[in-house]
Amino acid sequence: MACRLENMNEIHQEVQVWLEEIFGGESIPQFELNKRTLSILHDLMKTNRVKDRDAKLIVEDHNQKAEEYNIDGKRIGKIVEGIKLTPASLSQSGVTSLRTLANLALLLQIKDTTDTSYYLGLQNLHDQETKLEDDRKIEWKLISELFNKTRTSLIKYNSLHKALETLEEQRGIQKPKIESHFEQTGFLRNKALEYKKLIQKHQGQLVKLNVTPEIYHKTLVKKSEDLQALHQKITPLKSKLQSYHDLPPDLTQARVKIEELRRQVSLLEEELSSKINMIHF
Repeated sequence: MACRLENMNEIHQEVQVWLEEIFGGESIPQFELNKRTLSILHDLMKTNRVKDRDAKLIVEDHNQKAEEYNIDGKRIGKIVEGIKLTPASLSQSGVTSLRTLANLALLLQIKDTTDTSYYLGLQNLHDQETKLEDDRKIEWKLISELFNKTRTSLIKYNSLHKALETLEEQRGIQKPKIESHFEQTGFLRNKALEYKKLIQKHQGQLVKLNVTPEIYHKTLVKKSEDLQALHQKITPLKSKLQSYHDLPPDLTQARVKIEELRRQVSLLEEELSSKINMIHF
């Protein structure tokens, strides 16, 4: 606990010194003294000091370069004075060329005016131009693709708009029919509910009357069909049974009856044969 308090006191002292440096002789604004506030101010202090150090290095570098440029300018001035080449001694075209070279050097951002620096600067400018041309081609390709997509989307939009108009017209035409169907649906729904209540009522009455499924219409129809099928099966059996009923109950009389029938059959066959012979003649 003591270590934490000591650490907080050190941070507070560092922050206080930094704030005094920032505000100078002015009064420091009041702030709430707590752990969170000190932490934020301490982080801000460290960041500010890093930025100050970087800015100081940049300023020193610029001062050094300015001093180097001044020294180089004085050297070149002495050389120019030595060969008696002053701006007044140059022709108008010479001054224009010199200004053009100077402006070109500034445009190319080269460190000196040697041929190598100019060549390197122009090469760098050419590379930038090539990159810009490639970027322009890529952008043009993207623009063409976007244009094609936009045109396709516009065609689809027009098609959908026409389809929407057609649907709106059909909706206007179909609206009375839909309303009529809706009314009919409501009527049928009410009827269905009414019939459902009647069915439930009748089912309750059937339960009270102890009505069994054997007397339902469906069951009766099924029994009628089964009865008709039995009648169809019984009819040939009745005919066969009737033929047996025509026979005498005594075996001897039955044999006599059969013998008489045989004679009748023989007579009928002879009569049939004679009639057939007469037809042939």
